[in-house]
Amino acid sequence: MVVMNNSQLQGTEVETLTSMDGIRLQPFLHQVSGRAIMMCLNENTVCKPLNSREYCFYQSLPSDILRYTPQYKGVVNVNIEENKDGTIALTAFPPDGKEGYDKQREHDAFDDNNNAEPWKRAVMRVQHADEQSSHQRICLKRTGSVCIQHEDGDNSEFGNSSLDTRFNPWMLKVYKDGLKRHLHSKSKVVQKCILLENVTSRFKYPCILDLKMGTRVHGDFDDPAKRERHLAKCAKSTTQSLGVRLAGMQVYQHESGTFLCRNKYFGRALSVDGFRAALREFFCNGCGTRTDVIKPIIENLRSLMNRLNMLPSYRFYSSSLLIMYDGAVEIAGDSANGGDNLGLTPKPADNSRVQSLPKESEPHAKKHLSNFLQPSDRDKRNTVVDIRMIDFAKSTHQFMDESVIHKGPDKGYIFGIESLIQLLSDIVDEEVQ
Repeated sequence: MVVMNNSQLQGTEVETLTSMDGIRLQPFLHQVSGRAIMMCLNENTVCKPLNSREYCFYQSLPSDILRYTPQYKGVVNVNIEENKDGTIALTAFPPDGKEGYDKQREHDAFDDNNNAEPWKRAVMRVQHADEQSSHQRICLKRTGSVCIQHEDGDNSEFGNSSLDTRFNPWMLKVYKDGLKRHLHSKSKVVQKCILLENVTSRFKYPCILDLKMGTRVHGDFDDPAKRERHLAKCAKSTTQSLGVRLAGMQVYQHESGTFLCRNKYFGRALSVDGFRAALREFFCNGCGTRTDVIKPIIENLRSLMNRLNMLPSYRFYSSSLLIMYDGAVEIAGDSANGGDNLGLTPKPADNSRVQSLPKESEPHAKKHLSNFLQPSDRDKRNTVVDIRMIDFAKSTHQFMDESVIHKGPDKGYIFGIESLIQLLSDIVDEEVQ
């Protein structure tokens, strides 16, 4: 398979495009790691800036691990421009067809089987959804702050202050840095993006753990300086000792109605014992340890490990594994939820490190978050846990690169899964005692 350069796939000069032909993108509120801006095309689909290797890797994913990766849905062009009111408009348009765009997956992206042209249907559906909504939209500003526009004309703005923690601070940092890169460029371009399944859409309050997997992070074609930097980071973190390190997380705290958030800098500094404590923290909702979700996650990890063992030559350097569960849970003694069947071990909530959602005193913001954080009833699923492999910009296999062919499965990644299974099993055993 020929891998095209990023310059061949990523940027084209801006042509005359109208918003009527495109879909206005919304920020993805649950980004816990990474440098690339993630946006939502619709509730079930996210946009991610196209990387040529990742683009090719998604199109050659082996069937063995398809269930453990986001569904690839195609490519779009995203126009980035600043409006007169200071907000940033990110609008998706259909691709020009030069990238080998998969028309069948274009249908999949919008879940519609009519005979009309898929993109026009998608635009109409999103516009109709906007008309049926409460007419509140999330907008970004050049400063990186988030503005919520309400139908009565009133706006709420968050993120200007480092003390403002109503949104995941990593998400705000990514948008601020990303918009600065785009808007300070001399020529405006249309950013090519891949469409992927929004793997958090099934959860009411998505608890997300982003883990950098494997004992090696640098890719086969990284320059020597970059390799040395990655090797140094690995040696100083749990990457070398466990085959896994924390890249980011958010966990819903039931009593306070907030998300506790951690970023990659926190993860890099963790010792083995610190990583073990962070894992326990991820499964603690402020009221107890969620052993009910740890057990099925262990089962999923074992299944994924067995599948990876059957993939010779595949390497997933610098990729991440998302571990997710729904923070919406029936808590023992909570009459509002009517549940006492989980038997959680009570633990005090630590609100000093929690990133807060808007409070009752901010009705506009609270109403908005109920719209964007909670999926519609028809899209809710019974699944309470999920694991997904993501970020394949440095991944490879023998059919992708003939110049560098690796033998056997990715032992570094598999070692990381083995470490996770052991650490999670220890947490369950400790709770039982």
